[in-house]
Amino acid sequence: MAATDRTVHVGSGTYALLREQTERRHRDIDTSADDLLAERLSASTADEAKLERTLERAARLRARQPYTNVAVTSVREGGDELEQRAEHL
Repeated sequence: MAATDRTVHVGSGTYALLREQTERRHRDIDTSADDLLAERLSASTADEAKLERTLERAARLRARQPYTNVAVTSVREGGDELEQRAEHL
């Protein structure tokens, strides 16, 4: 945890929700805000790790796929040929 207190500005709607949750749970608003921020920030770290694993799996999948440069080139050339034919009509 940080050794220095920081001020966080939130919108009035967000503050009202925080205050409502705090009162419902009979807790201090600062403690509730600290807990929520810590929970959400740690969740974003987990999300980044999950995203990294997903990107690694995608890279492995792409590595197993056959090269498609020939197919892409053929399709582009076919499109160019169709455009040229259309110009000559």
